[in-house]
Amino acid sequence: MPFKRLDLSYGWQAIQNSKRAHYFDFVGDETVVASGEGNFIFFDTKNFNSKKLDQKRLQSNLIQFLESENYTFIGLRDMLIENNKVYLSVVLKDLDENYTLSIVSAEFNYQKLIFEFFFKTELLISEFSIGTGGRIVSFKDDKLLFTIGHLGFIDEIQMPNHLSGKIISIKKKDGSFDLISTGHRNHQGLFYYTDEYKNQFVINSEHGPKGGDEINVNNLKDNKVQNFGWPISSYGINYDGTNPYKSSHKEHGFKEPLKYFTPSIGISEISIKSKKNFNEIYASSLRAASIYIVKSDKIFSRVLNTDRLILENRIRDIKYSKSLNGFIVIFENTPSIGFIKSYD
Repeated sequence: MPFKRLDLSYGWQAIQNSKRAHYFDFVGDETVVASGEGNFIFFDTKNFNSKKLDQKRLQSNLIQFLESENYTFIGLRDMLIENNKVYLSVVLKDLDENYTLSIVSAEFNYQKLIFEFFFKTELLISEFSIGTGGRIVSFKDDKLLFTIGHLGFIDEIQMPNHLSGKIISIKKKDGSFDLISTGHRNHQGLFYYTDEYKNQFVINSEHGPKGGDEINVNNLKDNKVQNFGWPISSYGINYDGTNPYKSSHKEHGFKEPLKYFTPSIGISEISIKSKKNFNEIYASSLRAASIYIVKSDKIFSRVLNTDRLILENRIRDIKYSKSLNGFIVIFENTPSIGFIKSYD
């Protein structure tokens, strides 16, 4: 892709690499890719079956719009295209040198994307944090789901009226929101799943501290705001070797993860495929440069098996393409976009 690759010589927490995380989504028969610098390309999805993707540029006013609103664009955290509208999760810096997380949106067209603000978290931090979360997915009742990471906050995460460490649902018509779950650290994977019996699940993946990456499941039939325990419970430890965390989540009133990884895999976006008697969660990873295939029962209550597909490249984004019967992934080290055929 014509975008900058990740450069770990800066360090994996460096602000320079914030603009080197790229994301994609589908619109009709096209695949649209957004770069961490705010540039866009598109191509026919079926071109994965040919030798050339035939990428074309897509113009936008993103950077100019943010500058007109007195913000500096720091990086992208996700892109969703739904009902001919584009939503971008963006990290910004204001005139007072504070960082924040917001969503901008634009009507989709191939001439030029004209962005405006859709949702502002109003969370301000003086030091840059990679713990932003920022995933956006479609939800029921004309709403979006949005993950908001810790952003450097600690005690505030367990406060119900503070947006750090939360998953919220946002009404598209007016931007009002409801709390879906709390006690998250840095959830960079999100999937809303409805089965054939209309059971609904919000599934997320999140980075632990050192160890303790998690896949968490919120079964919406419970009709409650689930608490996943951060910063009280974790299966990881701090990078300095200290461990102030409670290993058990359940014993302290929190929801246990479906699956946790120690050592950390650098878990990123997830995708789900339903089979006759089980489900498969495809969890992409940065540090482990792999896709983990977590096989669970039909209600995501227990893990049946875990496999690993080693790709030797950091994977930032993954989505299943029905038309191709396979997964499209964004590789960071190259950077490039790849296709993995699915065989049932």
